[in-house]
Amino acid sequence: MREGLLTFRVISNAPEEVAFKGVSNNSEENKTNMFVSGEGWGVPALSNFFILKEGTEVEDLTLKEKLGVNEVRVSGYLHFLSGESIKENRCGRYFQCSLRRDFIDINGEPRHDYLLMRTYDPQIEETLCSLEDGAPIYVEGEARSSLGSGKMYILIKSVTPLS
Repeated sequence: MREGLLTFRVISNAPEEVAFKGVSNNSEENKTNMFVSGEGWGVPALSNFFILKEGTEVEDLTLKEKLGVNEVRVSGYLHFLSGESIKENRCGRYFQCSLRRDFIDINGEPRHDYLLMRTYDPQIEETLCSLEDGAPIYVEGEARSSLGSGKMYILIKSVTPLS
């Protein structure tokens, strides 16, 4: 099992009693190296994680904790992929789409990046599918890479449509 730092905030669709199911050693004073079962809330495997208390700054973390931070917060436009959007791997069934980011590159030219995203959570999939292609959204998740192809993607933990 990989070890690392996962910043966890109860912002997902999981109620706290489900999200903390199977957590050992979860006192307020000692929030490191906790073990949680992701059963029932869209996390395909067991993880070690560290909870950042509200107001914690990265500068306050140890080097080991800093090296494990994996938070992605990004906004852009929902883009549905052509072809198959629902796939399956050893972690289970997932839905994939992308986030289009429009900006001006260092040469002053318009650029459109398409960031691949995945979710194993059926509620997040339902939210995404209820939106139109091109809808503005805000996404929170983790940077991950595919075990097979090595392609980078954002593992979506929450999505918010923007108006």
